[in-house]
Amino acid sequence: MSAHKYAIFFPEGDGYLFCRPLGNGMEGVTSIVRSITNNKDYVRKKTKPTSAKASHRNGIRCPEVELYEEFPKIPTLVRSQDFNVLPKGHAAFNDFKSTSIIFEYCNGGSLDRFFAVLERERILPPQALVLQLIDHLMEAVDFVHRYCEPPVIHQDVHEGNIFLHFPNPDSKLPDFLLGDFGLARRAADGLFEVSGNPVRRRMRDLASIQREDDQAQQQYAACQAAGLTTAADKPPEPRRRQVIRMFDDINNLYAIIHRAIVARHQQPETAKYVAMRLDFLDWLRELGKRYAAREDITPGTYNQWVDLHQYIRTWAEQARQQADKLPDLQWTRQDRYRDDVPPGDAQVASHPWKFYNEHLPVVADQRLKAPWQHAPSPSVQLFETRHELLRQAAGVPGPWRIARVRTNPAPATAAAVLHVEAVEEHAFNLHVPRLSDNPWKTADGRHVNGDDVEMEGQLVATAADGIGVETFIARSEALLLNAAVADELADDLFGVDQAWPPKLAKQVVVLTLQAEDALLAVAAIQSAPQDAAAAAVAVPVAAATADGKPVQPATQEAATQPAPVARRRRRRQQVRTGPNVTTRAMARREEMDKRRVTRSMARVAAAEAEAAAKKRKM
Repeated sequence: MSAHKYAIFFPEGDGYLFCRPLGNGMEGVTSIVRSITNNKDYVRKKTKPTSAKASHRNGIRCPEVELYEEFPKIPTLVRSQDFNVLPKGHAAFNDFKSTSIIFEYCNGGSLDRFFAVLERERILPPQALVLQLIDHLMEAVDFVHRYCEPPVIHQDVHEGNIFLHFPNPDSKLPDFLLGDFGLARRAADGLFEVSGNPVRRRMRDLASIQREDDQAQQQYAACQAAGLTTAADKPPEPRRRQVIRMFDDINNLYAIIHRAIVARHQQPETAKYVAMRLDFLDWLRELGKRYAAREDITPGTYNQWVDLHQYIRTWAEQARQQADKLPDLQWTRQDRYRDDVPPGDAQVASHPWKFYNEHLPVVADQRLKAPWQHAPSPSVQLFETRHELLRQAAGVPGPWRIARVRTNPAPATAAAVLHVEAVEEHAFNLHVPRLSDNPWKTADGRHVNGDDVEMEGQLVATAADGIGVETFIARSEALLLNAAVADELADDLFGVDQAWPPKLAKQVVVLTLQAEDALLAVAAIQSAPQDAAAAAVAVPVAAATADGKPVQPATQEAATQPAPVARRRRRRQQVRTGPNVTTRAMARREEMDKRRVTRSMARVAAAEAEAAAKKRKM
């Protein structure tokens, strides 16, 4: 027996299903999604529309895509897709876009969350973990500064943009990855040179960089005086400023490392519980003060940091060789530790801060088994009706479609196979997040992305916007109330996009049910009648014909459709232009959709009036 439900479907690539929201930022909104082809979870980030010409973009429209370099300590970029958000013919149509970005999912969450979990449990991180944290973060910053061509300045290094990932089920220590390059920018070439003993890429002498910058400024001034520049030309930025921004990255990294070493919110009586005491700690504090005060910023100071990384790497490797003696830290993962419950008296450890090894054996082992402390694994969010989906998905960044799905619970397990049977053609929420969401304002009160916010009134109206989302919600509710016109009304407003059935044939999605849901599903299977009619209802997408070849979903759907419905769908396909959300605002198509809705509403009203009249006669 199978259950027919609805899900939020993202049409990028081979398709993804929405699991849950992850976070909101100034640049965009992130969600956890699941691929329908490999059943893996990913992070989808939808950015606000912008242009490389905007004053806050420094010539880079989407830094997370344009500046991306594959590196083990940076979250893997899987794919990206741009969306036009202005009407065709607009002067900025090809420049002003939003982007969806799919990243590999980091199962350990952010470093900020990880520190909060340890703080709640009164646990000091073990020395091996702190060394691994320092090693991986220094490696990531070192890579983007010295080995990207041209160099990249992150400009937003903080605990919320550092992510943990346990690569294997038996990994004792997580990998630490530096993510969210939404504010990153390029630095000029020529800041580093290969020199020294041992030979490494080192920062050049700032005096020579300053002389070259002065010459560039003089050349620009001469060209400007000769009338050879335009209004769009800008004087070259002094590279010393870029060096200072690199030091800002290191200063922010230092603050994170220092917090990891001494822990957070320590009381004087428990300050003796420091995760590690190394010879470089005092030197690290002094170096951090220099960075914060912008004092003694020289190539030698930067290169000291680079040299320090070599020592850290050696110590971290020695600690990793003994990692098998460490307690397992995988209980802190996002899908294993519930951190969204506000801490109360009954949910905060009462014992003092202790080393990890001293704390875990008795108290924590009992505490972490408490039912309230377990987080459910992220799973595909399903809805019983379209009406419920449309009501609850108003804040989900688009463009997304409505997917018709069917679940087939497996007996004696907590998992169920999920099949996407069809993808409906209308796209929703193209303009979510809005340009003015989560504003980051300057000292004068203006949005940092003020150039973009001014474009908000010029955004294209999609077909869904033209008809009105409230109309979709009202009609989806009418489907539940009046079965007499349900099929025809669903065909008018919620038609199937015929471009997707071939892709849906290769899907493989596992839906993780809660334990009680799984038991109910098993009971339903055991009590369901095993007759031909019941078997005909649960037709899987991957069904096969007698010769073993898969049946295409479109063929299965057509075979079970009543003839009038099939004819109406063929007529509609002849006048519709396809699923591209950027073309849905065409006047002819919108007018046809509005007429179709009007006719459907009239039929519903007539049916309701007839039902009311019959009721009065009775």
